[in-house]
Amino acid sequence: MNVLVCGGFGFAGHYLVYKLLKQGYKVILLGRNKKELSIKQRLEQLKVDNSLVNPDFHIDKETFENIQLVSGDISKPNLGIDRKVYDKLVEKGIYQIFNMAAFLRYEESYRSQVFQVNVEGVKNLLELATLTNAKYLHASTAYIASQSHPDFEPIKEEYCHTKDFTNVYIESKCCAELLIKEHSEQHDLEFTIFRFPMLIGDSQTGYTNSVFGFYEYIAALTILEKKASKNETIRVKATANGTLNLVPTDLVIDCMLEILKCNQSNKTIFNLTDDNPISLMEIGELLGKVYNLNFVIDDDYENRKDLTETEKLFNRLTLKNKHFANREYVFDTQNTTNVLGHSVTKNWDRTIEYFTKMANGFLTFSQRELTV
Repeated sequence: MNVLVCGGFGFAGHYLVYKLLKQGYKVILLGRNKKELSIKQRLEQLKVDNSLVNPDFHIDKETFENIQLVSGDISKPNLGIDRKVYDKLVEKGIYQIFNMAAFLRYEESYRSQVFQVNVEGVKNLLELATLTNAKYLHASTAYIASQSHPDFEPIKEEYCHTKDFTNVYIESKCCAELLIKEHSEQHDLEFTIFRFPMLIGDSQTGYTNSVFGFYEYIAALTILEKKASKNETIRVKATANGTLNLVPTDLVIDCMLEILKCNQSNKTIFNLTDDNPISLMEIGELLGKVYNLNFVIDDDYENRKDLTETEKLFNRLTLKNKHFANREYVFDTQNTTNVLGHSVTKNWDRTIEYFTKMANGFLTFSQRELTV
């Protein structure tokens, strides 16, 4: 069966493409040229990266022949695909459409680009899904809550109707979910929405190809490791009893596909989050050991007048993600656990060994990016 994957070159998209190929699907991979790499070169890199991921996702060279590469851009009419190619896709038929694509920026100055990809792109994919009678499968964010959403009140697996958004990215993802619901009601389209947590490196190898989300902290620590003294104390503004909902990407994709196999997912929202999220204190301790630093959560950080240059630098480098560390997010996972029968993170051993692999995975990827 033919499945269309958008965002298949991204962090989570890599794993989805590998797993779909491994399960025998023919994958139509929609992508575009990026930076100095053509879409064909990006496909070659995807093949190379297969050796770096969880062995459960490894596939042979022949299996990659089941990828049909299509040049396009979901934010444009007809997905930016040549009209003849688009018509052939409709004629050929598509079983499922996976939308893993997103413009991940939080700043208001990026509003136009964020909405063009995250909302207009969804509208364009829904049109194709309707034409081909394909099931539409959408990657959203679990952090889909307003600024006024109370701490410790679970974010439920239901639609969010707030107008008080944390940032423009969250706003766009909320609008996209409501657009999917409305389109489905009008056209009786099958869909499933999967809300992702903060995605981190492979549970087995630490592999990543991301610089967003939690990797903002890892990038900052990579810089600090060279500038700070060994075991230097760094005070961080964060909620003392807070947590971060981190889940390795391979586990999220495995659970996503497991849910789809159960055929109980139509028109449902799933929070693919950790039922027992790791605390900020534990994260600080583990990363401190990896980078030879001593992290201290400081509720009174903003009133401090004796911040060191290292502390100022770290907090400046991680400013974009401050709302994650300064609020307590809790997620309802009833839909998810009812179908899976287990936690999303049941196969994650979150030890110092894992966090070391994750740090090394980021270093390998960032060094490769600098050579492109």
